[in-house]
Amino acid sequence: MKVSEVANHIVQTANSDELKSLQTLKTVCNSDTAFVAAVKKYQAYQKLLQKAFLLSRTWQKFGQARTWKITVKA
Repeated sequence: MKVSEVANHIVQTANSDELKSLQTLKTVCNSDTAFVAAVKKYQAYQKLLQKAFLLSRTWQKFGQARTWKITVKA
């Protein structure tokens, strides 16, 4: 699959809320290769952010459970 086909496929399969951002990014990037690389980098960052959010929520739940246990003991 050619890079230009991949770039067009990304834009075609985008959600309506992502479409404007992707079209802007495609306009800013000077080539299809740069556009595809930027999208892949964004996807990697998005996965990291999701993992960080889940970890944060887990620690938050752990803190709430610990606080509840301390309250019950007192």
